[in-house]
Amino acid sequence: MVKEVRHRLRSTALRAPLVWFRHRGLADKDVFLASYPRSGNTWMRFLLCEVLTGNAEFKDVGFVIPNVRRHQRGAALLVGGRLIKTHEPYRREYKKAIYLIRDPRDVAVSYYEFDNPTKKSLDEFLNLFARGKCNSFGSWRQHIRGWLNSPLMENGNLLVIKYEDMRLNIENALGEVLQFLGVPAKPEVIRKAVENNNLQRLRAKEKQAFAAGVSLAGQPIRGGGHYIRKGSSGEWRERLTPAQAKLIEDHAGELVATLGYSGQSGSPILAPAGLSGEAV
Repeated sequence: MVKEVRHRLRSTALRAPLVWFRHRGLADKDVFLASYPRSGNTWMRFLLCEVLTGNAEFKDVGFVIPNVRRHQRGAALLVGGRLIKTHEPYRREYKKAIYLIRDPRDVAVSYYEFDNPTKKSLDEFLNLFARGKCNSFGSWRQHIRGWLNSPLMENGNLLVIKYEDMRLNIENALGEVLQFLGVPAKPEVIRKAVENNNLQRLRAKEKQAFAAGVSLAGQPIRGGGHYIRKGSSGEWRERLTPAQAKLIEDHAGELVATLGYSGQSGSPILAPAGLSGEAV
């Protein structure tokens, strides 16, 4: 009951002052690792933590790349700035960011397994997800459009990485991110970070952290959903009915097509006339 009430309050206007308070003390040279929840942020966070410090464990990553509300404790690992994680919609305080995007249908399935405190049915949860009522960050569509239409996209200070591209070639994706950050890294360093933080090893790290009661990002590891699940692409095809998939596609609107995701049948969803993928 307490979880459900807290969940509802997080999506009301009462949250605005809290969000403002959490963003105090940011610097213009801070760089943000941003995404809608369940879009690969944790995986990229571990990879960057290993490259930047030589190690990446649950007890360390939250201090190396802290959440935005805990950024005061973050180290200035970049030239004059910190690397900070955020799931918040775009804010004008954000001057430079890496933005991770994942197919909204996979995001919905992963989110349902990870964070469903009210224990709703899948249909009920998907209805909340599609309308942006399952968390305090708004809908997937609002989140994506806010970031892709931000000044950062126009001035070259936004690097967009698709989760599906990370799955296909994580070394290449990590290399792009490091180049964007201005962090020199030899191929063998990137390769080692990828090997030490593949999905199998991350699941083992999380299992060990659960057993030891270690926290991630200053937050206790919960007994509910896991941060590291299958890490797959296209799981929604096995989990969602055509009607459920269409619900998310309809609410996501033109972005599903613009970002190049295919429909239930496997064929591309046609973008509305006049739309292209140039924004990404």
